[in-house]
Amino acid sequence: MIDVVWPSSPPATARQQVQNCLGSLNSRLSDWGHTQTVQRHGSHYKISVSDKSVDERLFRSECEAAARLARNGDPTGASMRLRHALNLWHGDALEDIGSDQLAGEATRLEEIRMQVLEQLVDWEFTEGRYQEMIPDLRLWSETYPHNEHLHGRLAEALHRASRTSDALKVLRQLQQRLDRELGIKPGPAILNLEAQLHCPGQTSAPDSPISLETLQDICTTLTGLTETIRSMIRNTPTQRTPDFHSYRIDEGCRLN
Repeated sequence: MIDVVWPSSPPATARQQVQNCLGSLNSRLSDWGHTQTVQRHGSHYKISVSDKSVDERLFRSECEAAARLARNGDPTGASMRLRHALNLWHGDALEDIGSDQLAGEATRLEEIRMQVLEQLVDWEFTEGRYQEMIPDLRLWSETYPHNEHLHGRLAEALHRASRTSDALKVLRQLQQRLDRELGIKPGPAILNLEAQLHCPGQTSAPDSPISLETLQDICTTLTGLTETIRSMIRNTPTQRTPDFHSYRIDEGCRLN
Protein backbone atom coordinates (compact mmCIF):
# COMPACT_ATOMS: atom_id res chain seq x y z
CA MET A 1 0.00 0.00 0.00
CA ILE A 2 2.90 2.33 0.67
CA ASP A 3 4.30 1.60 -2.81
CA VAL A 4 0.93 2.42 -4.40
CA VAL A 5 0.46 5.68 -2.52
CA TRP A 6 4.11 6.77 -2.70
CA PRO A 7 5.74 5.08 -5.72
CA SER A 8 9.00 6.89 -4.96
CA SER A 9 10.48 8.44 -1.84
CA PRO A 10 7.80 7.58 0.75
CA PRO A 11 7.89 9.77 3.86
CA ALA A 12 9.28 8.46 7.11
CA THR A 13 5.78 8.39 8.54
CA ALA A 14 4.33 6.38 5.63
CA ARG A 15 3.55 3.25 7.68
CA GLN A 16 1.84 5.25 10.40
CA GLN A 17 -0.17 7.24 7.86
CA VAL A 18 -1.46 4.03 6.22
CA GLN A 19 -2.48 2.63 9.59
CA ASN A 20 -4.25 5.87 10.52
CA CYS A 21 -6.14 5.94 7.20
CA LEU A 22 -7.28 2.34 7.58
CA GLY A 23 -8.46 3.03 11.11
CA SER A 24 -10.45 5.99 9.83
CA LEU A 25 -11.88 3.83 7.02
CA ASN A 26 -13.06 1.22 9.50
CA SER A 27 -14.82 3.89 11.56
CA ARG A 28 -16.62 5.22 8.50
CA LEU A 29 -17.65 1.75 7.37
CA SER A 30 -19.12 1.12 10.81
CA ASP A 31 -20.96 4.47 10.76
CA TRP A 32 -22.48 3.53 7.38
CA GLY A 33 -23.80 0.26 8.79
CA HIS A 34 -21.29 -2.13 7.19
CA THR A 35 -20.49 -5.17 9.26
CA GLN A 36 -17.37 -5.99 7.25
CA THR A 37 -14.25 -4.04 8.15
CA VAL A 38 -10.62 -4.06 7.08
CA GLN A 39 -8.72 -6.69 9.03
CA ARG A 40 -4.97 -6.82 9.47
CA HIS A 41 -3.13 -10.10 8.87
CA GLY A 42 0.55 -9.63 9.57
CA SER A 43 1.79 -7.02 7.12
CA HIS A 44 -1.32 -7.38 4.94
CA TYR A 45 -4.89 -6.08 5.09
CA LYS A 46 -8.05 -7.78 3.92
CA ILE A 47 -11.71 -6.92 3.58
CA SER A 48 -14.40 -9.44 2.60
CA VAL A 49 -17.43 -7.99 0.84
CA SER A 50 -20.26 -9.36 -1.27
CA ASP A 51 -20.28 -9.02 -5.05
CA LYS A 52 -23.15 -6.55 -4.79
CA SER A 53 -20.95 -4.20 -2.77
CA VAL A 54 -18.20 -3.93 -5.40
CA ASP A 55 -18.92 -1.79 -8.46
CA GLU A 56 -16.86 -3.84 -10.89
CA ARG A 57 -18.38 -7.15 -9.80
CA LEU A 58 -21.89 -5.77 -10.09
CA PHE A 59 -21.05 -4.32 -13.51
CA ARG A 60 -19.72 -7.67 -14.73
CA SER A 61 -22.77 -9.47 -13.37
CA GLU A 62 -25.11 -7.21 -15.34
CA CYS A 63 -23.04 -7.69 -18.50
CA GLU A 64 -23.13 -11.47 -18.13
CA ALA A 65 -26.91 -11.35 -17.66
CA ALA A 66 -27.20 -9.24 -20.82
CA ALA A 67 -25.12 -11.74 -22.79
CA ARG A 68 -27.40 -14.58 -21.69
CA LEU A 69 -30.47 -12.66 -22.85
CA ALA A 70 -28.86 -11.98 -26.21
CA ARG A 71 -28.00 -15.66 -26.68
CA ASN A 72 -31.63 -16.51 -25.91
CA GLY A 73 -32.86 -14.18 -28.66
CA ASP A 74 -33.82 -11.18 -26.54
CA PRO A 75 -31.68 -8.23 -27.75
CA THR A 76 -34.13 -5.73 -26.26
CA GLY A 77 -33.77 -7.21 -22.79
CA ALA A 78 -30.02 -7.47 -23.30
CA SER A 79 -29.81 -3.78 -24.20
CA MET A 80 -31.73 -2.84 -21.06
CA ARG A 81 -29.33 -4.80 -18.86
CA LEU A 82 -26.32 -3.20 -20.53
CA ARG A 83 -27.79 0.26 -19.98
CA HIS A 84 -28.25 -0.59 -16.31
CA ALA A 85 -24.63 -1.76 -16.15
CA LEU A 86 -23.33 1.43 -17.76
CA ASN A 87 -25.45 3.56 -15.42
CA LEU A 88 -23.40 2.18 -12.53
CA TRP A 89 -20.48 4.28 -13.73
CA HIS A 90 -19.92 7.74 -12.30
CA GLY A 91 -16.96 9.39 -13.97
CA ASP A 92 -13.80 7.61 -15.08
CA ALA A 93 -12.35 4.54 -13.38
CA LEU A 94 -10.21 5.45 -10.37
CA GLU A 95 -10.28 9.07 -11.51
CA ASP A 96 -9.49 10.45 -8.05
CA ILE A 97 -6.49 8.16 -7.46
CA GLY A 98 -3.23 9.46 -8.89
CA SER A 99 -1.23 6.25 -8.61
CA ASP A 100 1.06 5.16 -11.45
CA GLN A 101 0.74 1.55 -10.33
CA LEU A 102 -3.06 1.69 -10.66
CA ALA A 103 -3.03 3.46 -14.04
CA GLY A 104 -3.00 0.12 -15.87
CA GLU A 105 -5.98 -1.09 -13.87
CA ALA A 106 -7.89 2.08 -14.70
CA THR A 107 -7.11 1.59 -18.40
CA ARG A 108 -8.35 -2.01 -18.22
CA LEU A 109 -11.64 -0.96 -16.67
CA GLU A 110 -12.13 1.79 -19.27
CA GLU A 111 -11.51 -0.70 -22.09
CA ILE A 112 -14.19 -3.00 -20.69
CA ARG A 113 -16.57 -0.07 -20.39
CA MET A 114 -15.97 0.89 -24.04
CA GLN A 115 -16.55 -2.67 -25.27
CA VAL A 116 -19.87 -2.80 -23.42
CA LEU A 117 -20.92 0.57 -24.82
CA GLU A 118 -20.18 -0.51 -28.38
CA GLN A 119 -22.05 -3.76 -27.82
CA LEU A 120 -25.08 -1.83 -26.58
CA VAL A 121 -25.14 0.26 -29.74
CA ASP A 122 -24.87 -2.83 -31.94
CA TRP A 123 -27.76 -4.53 -30.16
CA GLU A 124 -29.90 -1.39 -30.42
CA PHE A 125 -29.22 -1.29 -34.15
CA THR A 126 -30.19 -4.94 -34.43
CA GLU A 127 -33.64 -3.90 -33.22
CA GLY A 128 -33.78 -1.06 -35.77
CA ARG A 129 -33.59 1.78 -33.23
CA TYR A 130 -31.48 4.04 -35.38
CA GLN A 131 -33.14 7.42 -34.99
CA GLU A 132 -33.75 6.90 -31.27
CA MET A 133 -30.03 6.33 -30.77
CA ILE A 134 -28.90 9.62 -32.32
CA PRO A 135 -28.95 11.68 -29.06
CA ASP A 136 -27.03 9.01 -27.15
CA LEU A 137 -24.54 8.57 -29.98
CA ARG A 138 -23.99 12.32 -30.12
CA LEU A 139 -23.14 12.36 -26.42
CA TRP A 140 -20.91 9.29 -26.55
CA SER A 141 -19.06 10.52 -29.64
CA GLU A 142 -18.25 13.76 -27.86
CA THR A 143 -17.17 11.86 -24.75
CA TYR A 144 -14.91 9.59 -26.82
CA PRO A 145 -13.80 11.84 -29.70
CA HIS A 146 -11.41 9.29 -31.23
CA ASN A 147 -13.70 6.25 -31.17
CA GLU A 148 -14.35 5.30 -34.79
CA HIS A 149 -17.03 2.73 -34.02
CA LEU A 150 -19.29 5.22 -32.25
CA HIS A 151 -18.78 7.89 -34.90
CA GLY A 152 -19.53 5.38 -37.65
CA ARG A 153 -22.72 4.30 -35.93
CA LEU A 154 -23.77 7.92 -35.46
CA ALA A 155 -23.23 8.58 -39.16
CA GLU A 156 -25.21 5.47 -40.06
CA ALA A 157 -28.10 6.49 -37.78
CA LEU A 158 -28.17 9.99 -39.30
CA HIS A 159 -28.17 8.52 -42.81
CA ARG A 160 -31.08 6.25 -42.01
CA ALA A 161 -32.92 9.31 -40.65
CA SER A 162 -32.52 10.97 -44.09
CA ARG A 163 -29.77 13.26 -42.78
CA THR A 164 -26.94 12.12 -45.01
CA SER A 165 -25.29 15.54 -45.11
CA ASP A 166 -25.05 15.50 -41.31
CA ALA A 167 -23.69 11.96 -41.45
CA LEU A 168 -20.92 12.99 -43.84
CA LYS A 169 -20.12 15.96 -41.61
CA VAL A 170 -19.62 13.60 -38.64
CA LEU A 171 -17.20 11.46 -40.64
CA ARG A 172 -15.33 14.48 -41.98
CA GLN A 173 -14.89 15.95 -38.50
CA LEU A 174 -13.65 12.60 -37.20
CA GLN A 175 -11.03 12.37 -39.94
CA GLN A 176 -9.85 15.91 -39.28
CA ARG A 177 -9.60 15.26 -35.54
CA LEU A 178 -7.67 12.01 -35.99
CA ASP A 179 -5.24 13.70 -38.35
CA ARG A 180 -4.81 16.82 -36.22
CA GLU A 181 -4.58 15.21 -32.79
CA LEU A 182 -3.16 11.75 -33.47
CA GLY A 183 -1.62 12.03 -36.92
CA ILE A 184 -3.49 8.98 -38.24
CA LYS A 185 -6.17 8.16 -40.79
CA PRO A 186 -9.44 6.37 -40.01
CA GLY A 187 -9.76 2.66 -40.58
CA PRO A 188 -11.36 0.97 -43.59
CA ALA A 189 -14.80 0.75 -41.93
CA ILE A 190 -15.08 4.56 -41.78
CA LEU A 191 -13.72 5.01 -45.30
CA ASN A 192 -16.12 2.41 -46.73
CA LEU A 193 -19.06 3.99 -44.95
CA GLU A 194 -18.13 7.40 -46.30
CA ALA A 195 -17.95 5.98 -49.84
CA GLN A 196 -21.40 4.44 -49.43
CA LEU A 197 -22.89 7.73 -48.27
CA HIS A 198 -21.29 9.64 -51.16
CA CYS A 199 -22.63 7.17 -53.73
CA PRO A 200 -25.94 5.83 -52.39
CA GLY A 201 -27.01 4.71 -55.86
CA GLN A 202 -24.04 2.37 -56.25
CA THR A 203 -24.16 0.71 -52.87
CA SER A 204 -27.06 -0.21 -50.69
CA ALA A 205 -27.54 1.34 -47.28
CA PRO A 206 -25.55 -0.42 -44.55
CA ASP A 207 -27.18 -3.68 -43.47
CA SER A 208 -30.23 -2.99 -45.69
CA PRO A 209 -32.12 -6.24 -46.43
CA ILE A 210 -33.26 -7.25 -49.93
CA SER A 211 -37.03 -7.54 -50.08
CA LEU A 212 -38.86 -10.55 -51.49
CA GLU A 213 -40.40 -8.31 -54.18
CA THR A 214 -36.92 -7.29 -55.35
CA LEU A 215 -35.82 -10.91 -55.61
CA GLN A 216 -38.94 -11.75 -57.62
CA ASP A 217 -38.23 -8.85 -60.00
CA ILE A 218 -34.68 -10.14 -60.49
CA CYS A 219 -35.98 -13.61 -61.32
CA THR A 220 -38.49 -12.19 -63.81
CA THR A 221 -35.75 -10.20 -65.50
CA LEU A 222 -33.49 -13.24 -65.78
CA THR A 223 -36.30 -15.31 -67.26
CA GLY A 224 -36.96 -12.62 -69.87
CA LEU A 225 -33.25 -12.46 -70.68
CA THR A 226 -33.22 -16.20 -71.32
CA GLU A 227 -36.01 -15.91 -73.87
CA THR A 228 -34.28 -12.97 -75.57
CA ILE A 229 -31.08 -14.98 -76.01
CA ARG A 230 -33.02 -17.95 -77.40
CA SER A 231 -34.74 -15.67 -79.92
CA MET A 232 -31.43 -14.14 -81.02
CA ILE A 233 -29.93 -17.59 -81.61
CA ARG A 234 -32.95 -18.79 -83.63
CA ASN A 235 -32.92 -15.68 -85.82
CA THR A 236 -29.22 -15.84 -86.77
CA PRO A 237 -29.14 -18.38 -89.67
CA THR A 238 -25.88 -17.11 -91.20
CA GLN A 239 -23.86 -18.21 -88.22
CA ARG A 240 -23.35 -21.65 -86.79
CA THR A 241 -25.92 -22.20 -84.13
CA PRO A 242 -24.04 -22.90 -80.96
CA ASP A 243 -24.93 -25.73 -78.70
CA PHE A 244 -27.25 -23.78 -76.45
CA HIS A 245 -27.00 -26.39 -73.75
CA SER A 246 -23.34 -25.50 -73.36
CA TYR A 247 -24.42 -22.02 -72.28
CA ARG A 248 -27.66 -23.00 -70.60
CA ILE A 249 -29.51 -20.46 -68.52
CA ASP A 250 -32.34 -21.83 -66.42
CA GLU A 251 -35.69 -20.80 -67.79
CA GLY A 252 -37.06 -19.58 -64.51
CA CYS A 253 -36.30 -18.78 -60.93
CA ARG A 254 -38.17 -20.30 -58.07
CA LEU A 255 -38.36 -18.88 -54.58
CA ASN A 256 -39.04 -21.37 -51.82
